[in-house]
Amino acid sequence: CLRTELARTGCKGQTFTRNAVRGGPASLVYYGPALLQRNNGTVEDLKTALHILCTVLRGARAIWPVSSSHECNTVIIQVGELKSRSLMEILQEGRGVWVLQRNNDSEATVLLRHPTEINALYMEDAHFRLLDFEMDVDDEDEDSQQEEGSEESPMVTTPTLDPNTPSATFAFRALGKRILVFSDMSTECDDECAFLWLLAALHRKGQPAVVELVQTDSHVRFQWMAHVFCDKFAPGGEWKVQDGNSFLFKNVLVNMYLARSPDREEMLINDLRKKAPHVNLQIEDVDGRKTALRPNGAIGGQDYSKMPGGPLDNIVMAAAIPDVDPGFFQRFTCCKCVYVVGTPGGINCPMPSWVGLLAALHGLAPVLYLTPQLTRTVRFPRNYVMANMYWTDTIKHTVWDNVLTCMARRPEIPPKFGNWGLVLRLNVANALFCKDWYVDVLGKSLEGAERPPEIVRSVQCYVDRNSGDDRRPGAILDELKLIGVDVRASASGLGDSDFNSRGEPVSPAATEVVREAYRRELFNKTLQCVLTADALLWKSKKNVKVGLDQGGFEKVEERCGYVDPDNNLADLFGAEDAIGVLKALPLRWLTPAYDVVAMVCSVCALEDGTDVDGGLGLKLDNADDTMGLGLLSKEQRELSEHPVLCTLPQAGHGVYAVGPFV
Repeated sequence: CLRTELARTGCKGQTFTRNAVRGGPASLVYYGPALLQRNNGTVEDLKTALHILCTVLRGARAIWPVSSSHECNTVIIQVGELKSRSLMEILQEGRGVWVLQRNNDSEATVLLRHPTEINALYMEDAHFRLLDFEMDVDDEDEDSQQEEGSEESPMVTTPTLDPNTPSATFAFRALGKRILVFSDMSTECDDECAFLWLLAALHRKGQPAVVELVQTDSHVRFQWMAHVFCDKFAPGGEWKVQDGNSFLFKNVLVNMYLARSPDREEMLINDLRKKAPHVNLQIEDVDGRKTALRPNGAIGGQDYSKMPGGPLDNIVMAAAIPDVDPGFFQRFTCCKCVYVVGTPGGINCPMPSWVGLLAALHGLAPVLYLTPQLTRTVRFPRNYVMANMYWTDTIKHTVWDNVLTCMARRPEIPPKFGNWGLVLRLNVANALFCKDWYVDVLGKSLEGAERPPEIVRSVQCYVDRNSGDDRRPGAILDELKLIGVDVRASASGLGDSDFNSRGEPVSPAATEVVREAYRRELFNKTLQCVLTADALLWKSKKNVKVGLDQGGFEKVEERCGYVDPDNNLADLFGAEDAIGVLKALPLRWLTPAYDVVAMVCSVCALEDGTDVDGGLGLKLDNADDTMGLGLLSKEQRELSEHPVLCTLPQAGHGVYAVGPFV
């Protein structure tokens, strides 16, 4: 970092002979020499001061990316507040957060801010970078790290440990907090974002903590984890691997386990190979099934059944665990709450296995369903994604690709898997995001947007594809009711006999009434998304390039768009170009944080005297019989008096108030 950034001259074409560096802008660190002069008493102090300087320069480069057009420019970085403090104050400044804040196009200042002030910066859409001077970064080797996009990441191996070094597990459990997390890390990277937030939050608390991390389904999830976090597991990285089954991040010990599901493993392996073909997965065929291996020296997890019992502060259910024995939870005591991301029948709570698990969890602690009506409202601020020092490039790219999916890729789900209710639910959620993004960029409501005939035609084709008899209605009545359309109350001549116990229409008359309401709402929500993609992406000035026609003459072409919108609204060309356009848009909030909300609740609930919502002021209620105690037998209900709760529709301001995105 230092040898590269200090070699920039700020003059176009002017370079040093021994270290020619192109691009700019160059960084002039005001009071930088004073920072070094104040701390040159010992070699260690000087190394620490140089590391701080390197961190500042790295933050500046994140705010002003290298560009050949800016080679002749210089930006001024003011570090007076760093110069005025001792190294001890800089590195151990309580609950303060060091921030590099951009003042204008050519100036920035390093300031110490309280975490609550960081939220205000996000709200103001300020340009800034969080600085972590305690991170163990090998500045000298940074330039030689593996480049993004290489074909294969190195396998993460377990370093040799000093045999005289005792395990810290017992000490951590005795002195600190303990959280059990069920996770299903994969290419969506939502669990990875939540896991990183959890580690950072526990680190900021400053007390020893243990995270019992259980990956589900297959060891291939650990292979993916090793890939996406290869820089953190690498020698000299932030995460110090202990025995291959655990690692240490400052004051947080993470023990890793596996809850294998043989029936789900091959499907997961195929999905990872399809979505991440560049990752070298270690797979073999066992009895005709693809099975993930754990090569010697690779990180991984013991079987979850080997996890020690005892006190447990809380549990986060961010993954489906259909093959976990409900009796497993009997080994734990003193649990404050079980936080479940989603509701019964959803991805993390598949039926019928969830009923047995709910009975076991209810016997241990209160259960709180974090419903989509809450988790969807808590979204990653744009600046948090752009400036996040803990996230890898893979995670950041995935979040932006998810934004592209929400805006432009309409769900094209095979009829076998995509019922009316699911298709409507996904488009309703995405339409809400699109309405916000349209206002962010154009400053006006989407409701008044023009409706080009070709877009209306493509949307109508989409509705026709997704409303036929080849799809089951699913929970369509519930989905319609959530957006204010109560078909059963408004439909005349229909009675209870026209619907089954799941609320699905069974008579021809009821089916057509529901279909009409579904088609109308699906058209409106899909149209909002397609109009947003058209206005913000396809019609952007950045979405043009000059190509050649068959005669060799120049012509203007689109960089990105739909391949065949009348037949498929998910298939795009130029997806990477589309992401580039997205990054340049002034979007305030990106995609939902989902699992992060569970981590926020979990960490806040560690404070003494707080309720199950961790003092966030969430609106809670007892879960109805379809989610809560009604699923259990009389004997199961009588095992404990713990409630089964759910979050009600709300804005999520309480979650933001605690500073989850610091």
